[in-house]
Amino acid sequence: AALTPGAFQIPVWHDQNAELSILPDTSSNPLDDVSLNRWRARLSMDIPGHGRVEANLSWGTTGATVALTADTADFVQGLRESSPEFVSTLKSLQIPVIGLRIAHE
Repeated sequence: AALTPGAFQIPVWHDQNAELSILPDTSSNPLDDVSLNRWRARLSMDIPGHGRVEANLSWGTTGATVALTADTADFVQGLRESSPEFVSTLKSLQIPVIGLRIAHE
């Protein structure tokens, strides 16, 4: 199925939406075949009890790079502790993670 560029509000649970944008990636990456599509997505949301998190993903023929930013140090620590499972899940979906960054906002 083809991706449709745009910005979306996605309900994730009662009274809570996530913001999702999906756009063609126009940055250059020498590891990718420029004739193939690259995409960039940004997902941001407030998680009750944890705070705000933003995920920026870019993917192409070589895999995905992921940057996660959270607004509390405890949330960042939890993201770091669960990152092996996150990477494994993406790999099981045939999306190799070639870069992962987790930072405090």
